[in-house]
Amino acid sequence: MNGLIEITMGGEVRTLKFGNYALMSYNVLTATDAGETKKLDIDYQMIDFVRDVTYCGLKNYYKISKRTFDVTLDDVTNWIDDMDLSNIQIVIDAWTKSLQSSEYIQNGFKAMSSGEEGIKKK
Repeated sequence: MNGLIEITMGGEVRTLKFGNYALMSYNVLTATDAGETKKLDIDYQMIDFVRDVTYCGLKNYYKISKRTFDVTLDDVTNWIDDMDLSNIQIVIDAWTKSLQSSEYIQNGFKAMSSGEEGIKKK
């Protein structure tokens, strides 16, 4: 889970990092279980999802860059309101890829801890 992307938001090129910290931040922000994505419905629509994922990707990048995170959800809401669809798709694709990587790793750890066959130790 290490997707690093650059997109233009708020008149600047900004870097997002999708990793385990971004996933954990998303789960805390949306009150979802580890590795889960909040279900879309009337109260949580695609634009809310894009805002939350973008925010968490920014937060993760600031953390690994040892920068003070001074971005708010309102900032991200305003920035994505002006983003073009291609940048929104880049964010969604990077998030989806990071979730797939995380699921693969989690399944591997579960298999190793339960002694399941199929994971060979070297």
